[in-house]
Amino acid sequence: MHLFRSALGVKCGWRVIALLLLASGGMALRSAEAVDLTVDSGTTTISSASSYGNTNVATSASDLATLAVTTSGTLTNSGDLAVGYSGSGTLNVTGGSVTNTIGYVGYRAGCTASTPRS
Repeated sequence: MHLFRSALGVKCGWRVIALLLLASGGMALRSAEAVDLTVDSGTTTISSASSYGNTNVATSASDLATLAVTTSGTLTNSGDLAVGYSGSGTLNVTGGSVTNTIGYVGYRAGCTASTPRS
């Protein structure tokens, strides 16, 4: 498995067919297999249709991370969504939608997680 880390602290493990960097500074990944999204620091914004295998926010105890899903944004996971997996994570959905198989908020003991309402 290859690893890509952006300047915002976003890691994606993938088996790549193509990686496209968009002019807006976002990225689109196209693969025959599901891609996982991991947000370990800063804020990552989903503002269009995005599909992943699993999404994890704040995977290490020292992580402070936010995943924002804005108007017109749809986050679809074929697997799990874990907010505050081990660290301090926030899922902020403002007009968008999130779909997943299983969702965890505050996954491990000692972590913090929130899902603020707007």
